[in-house]
Amino acid sequence: MHMLEKLRLLQYRARIKLYSSGQLRSTEIAGRPTQYLAAGSGAPTVVLAAPLGEAIWYPYLQGLARSFSVTAILPPGLDGAEDAYIDDLDDLLFHHLDLFAALGLDRFNLIGASSGGRIAAELAIRYPERIERLVLADSFGLDLPLTPSIAPAEALGDPDRLRKLLFFNPASFLGDMLIPSRPRQTDAVLTAMNTASRIGIHNPKLHARLARIKSPTLVVWGADDATVPFPHAEVFRNAVPDARLTRIPDCGHLPMFEREELFVAAVTSFLRAGETG
Repeated sequence: MHMLEKLRLLQYRARIKLYSSGQLRSTEIAGRPTQYLAAGSGAPTVVLAAPLGEAIWYPYLQGLARSFSVTAILPPGLDGAEDAYIDDLDDLLFHHLDLFAALGLDRFNLIGASSGGRIAAELAIRYPERIERLVLADSFGLDLPLTPSIAPAEALGDPDRLRKLLFFNPASFLGDMLIPSRPRQTDAVLTAMNTASRIGIHNPKLHARLARIKSPTLVVWGADDATVPFPHAEVFRNAVPDARLTRIPDCGHLPMFEREELFVAAVTSFLRAGETG
């Protein structure tokens, strides 16, 4: 890693340390302890985060929490709960509904990134009355044979390939921090991976069902996403009745990290429009 990237890594870690204090919380779902992250004030906003292996209050969450009451839902396996009861998509959706009920979240903004975007879309299709505004960021879910998505799990044993899949600049400090050269194969990560593999990365019926989404929707996408190519963003935008598209330049699959300021600004502006419109 070049000296400048090392400096940026130190600065980013310092921001995490500065912002991270008291956000990790716990509740119970059917007797199972389940962790989540929460902070901020304002309109209730749920984030279904990309599964990067750690329960961390990242700077982009802090950016959103300056305007909203943010609850970040951790993927099963990384949330401290056993995932043996999650065998398919329905199990995963019911898990989220139970967690929303435990936290008293009845109607809220919903942000889904990567695999979390797929879950967010599925929830908005089935329970439109609960979603105030919807954000889909580089979301899995669509089955497009001409521009197929690639499951990151396929490259878990090859950090260099995984960085190239996820980042516009795989040599950046973010690539080194989020995808270390020695992969973290903890029990929690393996549990999350096993759950993700059972759910899969797309639903052949999702495209036709997107018309059921009633919420104003922002589709925000890295222009250079090699994991879920940009044509998926255009399909989401065209299929959801009230959707707009924001294309983030020089950005891969994780805009909340690689272009944090642009991501937070776009999402904040969109969600605030719901408060005044």
